[in-house]
Parts: sequence; C-alpha cells; structure tokens
Amino acid sequence: MTNNDSRDRKITLSEVLQNNIIIETIYDPKRKETDFVISDGTNHDVNNLCKNDNGQFLRPFMADSDLLTSNFLRLPSGIKDYESIESLFYKIRDYIDKYVHLPDNFKTISALYVMMTWVYDRFDTIPYLRVIGNYGTGKTRFLNVIGNLCYKAMMAGGSITTAATFRTLDQIQGTLVFDEADFRSSEIWSEIVKILNSGHTKNFPVIRMNVSNKKDGYETKSFKVYGPKILASRERFGDEALESRSLTQIMHPIIDSSKPIHYNSNDLEAEDIKNQLLVFRLKCYLKIEPDETTVQELEFPRLKQSALALTTIAKFIGLPEIMSESIEFLKEYEKELTLSQQTDVKADVLLCIATMLNESETPYSKIRIGRIATMFDQKFYNEYSDKETKEYDNGLQVKGYRVSARKIGVYVRKLGIRTERDGYGFYIPMPQEAEKIKNLVNRYGLKTLIENEVKDKIEERKKDKETDSLF
Repeated sequence: MTNNDSRDRKITLSEVLQNNIIIETIYDPKRKETDFVISDGTNHDVNNLCKNDNGQFLRPFMADSDLLTSNFLRLPSGIKDYESIESLFYKIRDYIDKYVHLPDNFKTISALYVMMTWVYDRFDTIPYLRVIGNYGTGKTRFLNVIGNLCYKAMMAGGSITTAATFRTLDQIQGTLVFDEADFRSSEIWSEIVKILNSGHTKNFPVIRMNVSNKKDGYETKSFKVYGPKILASRERFGDEALESRSLTQIMHPIIDSSKPIHYNSNDLEAEDIKNQLLVFRLKCYLKIEPDETTVQELEFPRLKQSALALTTIAKFIGLPEIMSESIEFLKEYEKELTLSQQTDVKADVLLCIATMLNESETPYSKIRIGRIATMFDQKFYNEYSDKETKEYDNGLQVKGYRVSARKIGVYVRKLGIRTERDGYGFYIPMPQEAEKIKNLVNRYGLKTLIENEVKDKIEERKKDKETDSLF
C-alpha cells in the first residue's frame, strides 16, 4: 500500500457490513493498542485493517485517544467464548450482585439490559435503565458496575457539555452512563432531556447548526443519539413519556453493607465478561429479532414498545424463570406508571368526563365544558385549592377560587379531545369523540375507578329511595 492510500482510510469503532460481516474494535490497555475483531458470526479474526462496503479501508479507533486513555470509553480487550448464553447471563447477574444492593427482579432486569446493549441496534426502540436515590444509596456504584459491562460504554460526568454529549453519542454510538446530579445547571439538564427524548428511538437524530466554510457560515447537521442510556437521578422525570421509557429502581440508604467498599473499574472479572459479551454480539447479532409475543401480558402501549428489546433478550436466553421475573417487574412498573398518570390533572379532568358518561342513562350528544368544570370543583376543589403556591405548575391551583371552564377546556384539548362552540359556549361533540374518550380511560387506567364510583352512586340512590319510602 502506498502513502497516498492513507487518505482513503476511515477510522471506526464498529461496522456491520452488507454481507453480515461484523467489525468491532478492541483495546488492550497494557499494550496500549487497538485492533479489529472481524467476524462472520462463526469465525472471528483479529486484524487492524479491513474494507467497508464502499471498498474504503478501515482502521480501528486510535489507541492514544483521550477517550480511551482516560477510561471514558470502555471497550473489550479481546474475545473469549462463553459456555452458554444462560451461563453468561448468570455470570453478569452474579457480578452485579457482588457489588450492588438490588432487589432480585431488578438484578435480572439489569443483567438483561447489559446483554441488550450489545445488540441494541437490532431494535427500533429501547428503554433506559435508571436508579433513583439520594446520596449514600449506591447510585454511583450502580452506574460504575453496570456501565462497565455495557457495549461501548461512555462514562460521562458533570464536566461534559450538551454539545459534547450529542457529538460523542454520534461518534461512538454506544451506551451513555451518567448521573443527573452531575449536571448542576438546569439549562444543561433541560438540553440533556431533549437528547433523552430523541435517543430511545432509531432514526430520530438531534439537529444542530454547524459552522461551515460556505458563504452563509452555517450548515444543518444531524447527530445520531440513539442508544442505551444508564441514568441516576434524585427524583422521577416530569415528562410522562420519558418516564415510561425508563425502567426504574428506587435506591434506599445502605446501613450495613456486605458488598466491597472499593470498586476497581479495571477489574479483571469485568474485562473477562466484556470479552465474552463481545463474542455474544458476534455470534447472536443476526439471530435476534424483536418478538412482540413477549410483551402480550403488558397493557401500557409505550411500556410495551420500550420493554420489547429486554423481553426479546429474555426469551432468547431461553429460561422461563428469567422471562417470568422480567414480566413480574414490568407489570409492577406498569402499575406505578398507571398510578402516576392517575394523579395528573388531565386524568382528573378525564375522570369527570367519563363519570358523567357512566352516570347518564341516555347518551350525551354534547358535554358542556362548564359542566365538567362544575364536577371538577365538586370532586377536586379541596385537593387543588389547598396546595402551596410553589406547586402551581399545572396552572389550576388558585387558592380560594373555583377552576374556570376556560382552564378545563385547555386540559380537555391537551387530552386530544376535540371541542366545538355554539351559542351556549364550548362543548365536546360526543358522537365523534366517544371512542377516543373510552380509549383514554383505558390508557389512564381509570376504568375500574369509574366503575366503582358509579356502583357507589347506585347504592346511594337505592338507600335514598328506601329512606323516601319510609315517609
């Protein structure tokens, strides 16, 4: 090869070629060298040069890169075969258990998540893995231990900027690991949330303006931010959609720990597991297909979509107890999400609409927004009017005042329910919106609540009639 050919070389971390050849970079920190592992799924060859689909020569990521030498980017050091997929799963789970206090079902979810990161690009949507807790609950240990096993893990700290985050995600396309508490600026955190809202679904890049050499000075550029994310925070996200994308465990203060106090990120056992996980990717990448039958027991659409990657991996492993424990966790989390939705202002407005529909003996052709506001005051006046001013985020809580029909109309429209207006004011046209309301009731988990409320009303009416008959 001549020196001129060096211009045609591309530096890369990984590639999946059209002929199903998989190329992955490995890094030996002792020799301070990088190489490629090139695999057809059966045979794995270690080399430092190959060609992509365009005939362009590929070179592995630079061994002297700060991303590697600073331990920000963590790669396997080689390849090592595993005994079986089942044994690999339990090796990961036992390693997590060795260092982190977690409930059994979340240990299973965490181990599945680690495996999923190594084949995440086989899925169009993936969840995030998150722990919530204050200082001293083991959040940082969780991030270090889990992150250390994941595919192309990027251990981000508070010093990383928003621009660096999406640019690095685009360059590496691996697993981002970070603690919300590191981002002390609310402005930076709000930008990170935007990345999180785009990063769980394939083909939803972040768009930014870049300085250009052209006359106009700028050009539009897209950055791929799709990939696994392992997060730690002190409280839940305010964004309902983002919350449902995050499989979460609340961490509690550790009083008497039997776990090692010190954790070495260069642990040889972790390196051994990563090398086996690399072989898992090389062998199983093309065998894994999203299996929608694995989420049939779940009801919440967004959670089903997010959990599909994990349940597919659980089924691929092939042990019923792993699938059972995963579904158990997901069902419990689904209940939490449903309860969380039920405390939302929109859910309370929807409850009023649905209650009116169920109490009426004849179908409504119109439901007046003013009537909804009246029922809202009857049901929830004390709950909302007693709140402190600092909790007025939803815009409904004005102490000492009734909620207006106008404000209720805003939340009706936020629910996606259409309103129309006549000479008497705004109303919901029921023939057109009834089916939508029914679907929303199911989505917000209000069906049982409404049925019980209607039963109570019927019982009250029966008692009233019995009382009237005595006179």
